[in-house]
Amino acid sequence: MTDPSASLQPPRASRPTLRLVLWILCVVALLPGQLLWLWLVRDGRGTATPDLLSGGYLALCCVALAVYALLRTTPANAIRLPRRLSVWIILLGAALLQAASLLLAAAWSVQVARHRLEGGMWLSGLSPYRHPPLDYLRLDGPDGRGPDGMDHIAPAPESTTVQLPITQAHNMVARAVERLLQDRLMLDPAPRMWPGAAWADAATFRRPCT
Repeated sequence: MTDPSASLQPPRASRPTLRLVLWILCVVALLPGQLLWLWLVRDGRGTATPDLLSGGYLALCCVALAVYALLRTTPANAIRLPRRLSVWIILLGAALLQAASLLLAAAWSVQVARHRLEGGMWLSGLSPYRHPPLDYLRLDGPDGRGPDGMDHIAPAPESTTVQLPITQAHNMVARAVERLLQDRLMLDPAPRMWPGAAWADAATFRRPCT
Protein backbone atom coordinates (compact mmCIF):
# COMPACT_ATOMS: atom_id res chain seq x y z
CA MET A 1 0.00 0.00 0.00
CA THR A 2 1.08 3.57 -0.62
CA ASP A 3 0.84 6.52 1.70
CA PRO A 4 -1.93 8.90 0.45
CA SER A 5 -0.07 11.89 1.88
CA ALA A 6 2.88 11.15 -0.38
CA SER A 7 0.90 12.37 -3.36
CA LEU A 8 0.50 15.74 -1.68
CA GLN A 9 4.25 16.31 -1.46
CA PRO A 10 5.75 18.46 -4.25
CA PRO A 11 8.06 16.58 -6.60
CA ARG A 12 11.63 16.75 -5.39
CA ALA A 13 12.85 17.64 -8.85
CA SER A 14 10.83 20.86 -8.76
CA ARG A 15 12.49 22.21 -5.61
CA PRO A 16 15.90 22.97 -7.17
CA THR A 17 14.07 24.56 -10.10
CA LEU A 18 12.03 26.76 -7.76
CA ARG A 19 15.22 27.81 -5.94
CA LEU A 20 16.83 28.69 -9.27
CA VAL A 21 13.81 30.84 -10.18
CA LEU A 22 14.08 32.64 -6.83
CA TRP A 23 17.79 33.26 -7.46
CA ILE A 24 17.04 34.71 -10.89
CA LEU A 25 14.36 37.01 -9.48
CA CYS A 26 16.70 38.24 -6.74
CA VAL A 27 19.55 38.89 -9.18
CA VAL A 28 17.24 40.80 -11.52
CA ALA A 29 15.95 42.86 -8.58
CA LEU A 30 19.46 43.62 -7.29
CA LEU A 31 21.27 44.46 -10.53
CA PRO A 32 18.81 45.88 -13.10
CA GLY A 33 16.54 46.92 -10.23
CA GLN A 34 19.28 48.90 -8.53
CA LEU A 35 20.24 50.55 -11.82
CA LEU A 36 16.60 51.55 -12.30
CA TRP A 37 16.46 52.91 -8.76
CA LEU A 38 19.63 54.95 -9.31
CA TRP A 39 18.02 56.43 -12.43
CA LEU A 40 14.70 57.21 -10.74
CA VAL A 41 16.18 58.97 -7.72
CA ARG A 42 18.17 61.39 -9.83
CA ASP A 43 17.14 64.98 -9.22
CA GLY A 44 17.57 66.37 -12.71
CA ARG A 45 13.85 66.46 -13.51
CA GLY A 46 12.46 66.49 -10.02
CA THR A 47 11.69 62.77 -10.03
CA ALA A 48 13.47 62.05 -6.75
CA THR A 49 11.16 61.99 -3.73
CA PRO A 50 11.85 60.94 -0.12
CA ASP A 51 9.43 58.01 -0.46
CA LEU A 52 11.13 56.74 -3.60
CA LEU A 53 14.57 57.23 -2.10
CA SER A 54 13.81 55.46 1.19
CA GLY A 55 11.32 52.93 -0.22
CA GLY A 56 13.66 51.81 -2.97
CA TYR A 57 16.54 51.47 -0.54
CA LEU A 58 14.37 49.41 1.83
CA ALA A 59 13.20 47.16 -1.01
CA LEU A 60 16.78 46.51 -2.13
CA CYS A 61 17.78 45.70 1.45
CA CYS A 62 14.94 43.16 1.65
CA VAL A 63 16.13 41.53 -1.58
CA ALA A 64 19.68 41.38 -0.18
CA LEU A 65 18.30 39.62 2.92
CA ALA A 66 16.49 37.18 0.65
CA VAL A 67 19.79 36.40 -1.10
CA TYR A 68 21.40 35.80 2.30
CA ALA A 69 18.58 33.41 3.21
CA LEU A 70 19.04 31.55 -0.06
CA LEU A 71 22.76 31.24 0.58
CA ARG A 72 22.19 29.89 4.08
CA THR A 73 19.66 27.31 2.94
CA THR A 74 21.22 26.12 -0.31
CA PRO A 75 21.02 22.30 -0.37
CA ALA A 76 23.60 19.98 -1.86
CA ASN A 77 21.40 19.23 -4.87
CA ALA A 78 20.84 22.88 -5.81
CA ILE A 79 21.33 23.94 -9.41
CA ARG A 80 24.61 25.85 -9.49
CA LEU A 81 26.40 28.02 -12.02
CA PRO A 82 30.06 27.33 -12.76
CA ARG A 83 32.28 29.05 -10.20
CA ARG A 84 34.13 31.10 -12.82
CA LEU A 85 30.86 32.36 -14.30
CA SER A 86 29.58 33.30 -10.84
CA VAL A 87 32.74 35.30 -10.11
CA TRP A 88 32.46 37.17 -13.40
CA ILE A 89 28.81 38.01 -12.78
CA ILE A 90 29.67 39.47 -9.37
CA LEU A 91 32.66 41.48 -10.65
CA LEU A 92 30.93 42.81 -13.76
CA GLY A 93 27.78 43.63 -11.78
CA ALA A 94 29.77 45.59 -9.19
CA ALA A 95 31.68 47.43 -11.93
CA LEU A 96 28.42 48.28 -13.71
CA LEU A 97 26.90 49.71 -10.53
CA GLN A 98 30.01 51.80 -9.86
CA ALA A 99 30.02 53.12 -13.43
CA ALA A 100 26.33 53.99 -13.18
CA SER A 101 26.93 55.88 -9.93
CA LEU A 102 29.73 57.90 -11.54
CA LEU A 103 27.76 58.64 -14.71
CA LEU A 104 24.76 59.79 -12.68
CA ALA A 105 26.87 61.88 -10.28
CA ALA A 106 25.90 65.15 -11.96
CA ALA A 107 22.21 64.24 -11.78
CA TRP A 108 22.28 62.48 -8.41
CA SER A 109 19.86 63.51 -5.75
CA VAL A 110 21.09 66.51 -3.77
CA GLN A 111 20.41 64.43 -0.65
CA VAL A 112 23.97 63.19 -1.13
CA ALA A 113 25.17 66.76 -0.59
CA ARG A 114 23.02 66.95 2.55
CA HIS A 115 24.64 63.81 4.01
CA ARG A 116 28.09 65.21 3.22
CA LEU A 117 27.21 68.55 4.79
CA GLU A 118 25.98 66.92 8.00
CA GLY A 119 29.26 65.03 8.23
CA GLY A 120 31.08 68.34 8.03
CA MET A 121 28.85 69.76 10.74
CA TRP A 122 29.87 67.01 13.16
CA LEU A 123 33.55 67.60 12.40
CA SER A 124 33.04 71.32 13.08
CA GLY A 125 31.40 70.67 16.44
CA LEU A 126 27.80 71.31 15.38
CA SER A 127 25.11 68.70 15.88
CA PRO A 128 22.70 68.45 12.91
CA TYR A 129 20.02 67.48 15.43
CA ARG A 130 20.30 70.85 17.21
CA HIS A 131 21.58 73.18 14.48
CA PRO A 132 20.22 73.65 10.96
CA PRO A 133 22.75 73.64 8.13
CA LEU A 134 22.41 77.43 7.89
CA ASP A 135 24.46 77.74 11.08
CA TYR A 136 27.23 75.67 9.48
CA LEU A 137 27.07 77.52 6.16
CA ARG A 138 27.84 80.78 7.99
CA LEU A 139 31.10 79.38 9.33
CA ASP A 140 34.49 80.25 7.89
CA GLY A 141 36.62 77.42 9.19
CA PRO A 142 40.43 77.56 9.36
CA ASP A 143 42.48 76.06 6.54
CA GLY A 144 39.47 75.84 4.29
CA ARG A 145 37.66 73.44 6.63
CA GLY A 146 34.42 75.38 6.51
CA PRO A 147 31.59 74.80 4.05
CA ASP A 148 32.41 74.58 0.37
CA GLY A 149 30.45 74.79 -2.86
CA MET A 150 28.92 71.34 -2.57
CA ASP A 151 27.64 72.13 0.93
CA HIS A 152 25.75 75.12 -0.43
CA ILE A 153 23.54 73.01 -2.71
CA ALA A 154 22.29 70.75 0.10
CA PRO A 155 18.47 70.84 0.33
CA ALA A 156 16.44 72.29 3.22
CA PRO A 157 19.30 74.25 4.86
CA GLU A 158 16.84 75.73 7.36
CA SER A 159 15.80 72.36 8.82
CA THR A 160 17.56 70.10 11.30
CA THR A 161 18.20 66.49 10.36
CA VAL A 162 15.87 63.52 10.76
CA GLN A 163 18.48 60.88 9.89
CA LEU A 164 19.27 58.01 12.22
CA PRO A 165 22.44 58.09 14.36
CA ILE A 166 23.99 55.26 12.32
CA THR A 167 23.58 57.40 9.20
CA GLN A 168 25.17 60.35 10.99
CA ALA A 169 28.14 58.18 11.98
CA HIS A 170 28.57 57.19 8.34
CA ASN A 171 28.34 60.83 7.25
CA MET A 172 31.01 61.91 9.73
CA VAL A 173 33.42 59.08 8.83
CA ALA A 174 32.98 59.67 5.10
CA ARG A 175 33.66 63.41 5.42
CA ALA A 176 36.69 62.72 7.63
CA VAL A 177 38.08 60.27 5.06
CA GLU A 178 37.52 62.83 2.31
CA ARG A 179 39.52 65.43 4.22
CA LEU A 180 42.25 62.91 4.98
CA LEU A 181 42.59 62.06 1.30
CA GLN A 182 42.69 65.75 0.42
CA ASP A 183 45.58 66.23 2.84
CA ARG A 184 47.53 63.12 1.83
CA LEU A 185 47.06 63.54 -1.92
CA MET A 186 47.20 67.35 -1.78
CA LEU A 187 43.85 67.65 -3.52
CA ASP A 188 41.97 70.92 -3.71
CA PRO A 189 38.72 71.03 -1.72
CA ALA A 190 35.43 71.39 -3.55
CA PRO A 191 35.31 74.91 -5.02
CA ARG A 192 32.64 77.45 -4.37
CA MET A 193 31.02 76.41 -7.67
CA TRP A 194 31.90 72.75 -8.19
CA PRO A 195 31.04 71.12 -11.57
CA GLY A 196 27.29 70.98 -11.87
CA ALA A 197 26.64 73.21 -8.86
CA ALA A 198 25.16 75.99 -10.97
CA TRP A 199 22.78 73.52 -12.65
CA ALA A 200 21.79 71.91 -9.36
CA ASP A 201 21.27 75.31 -7.77
CA ALA A 202 18.97 76.42 -10.57
CA ALA A 203 17.12 73.11 -10.76
CA THR A 204 16.59 72.80 -7.02
CA PHE A 205 16.01 76.30 -5.75
CA ARG A 206 14.88 78.08 -8.94
CA ARG A 207 16.84 81.21 -8.07
CA PRO A 208 16.38 83.99 -10.60
CA CYS A 209 19.37 84.90 -12.72
CA THR A 210 20.81 88.38 -12.21
